[in-house]
Amino acid sequence: ANVYSCNKSLFIEAAEGASIRVFNMAGQCLYANPFANALITINNITENSVIVLVNDMVYKLMIK
Repeated sequence: ANVYSCNKSLFIEAAEGASIRVFNMAGQCLYANPFANALITINNITENSVIVLVNDMVYKLMIK
């Protein structure tokens, strides 16, 4: 998967059907999709950092 941020938006490119979850640093779920499309865009992220789970891979990102 390819996970990146730009202009307070989070972009997640993953295989179709991937399970995607996004959490803030306090562990609160911000987004969950068990059967995602190939590209997910989440706009207006207010957190400074997020943790993204794509299937069994974990990514920690600074939102900028």
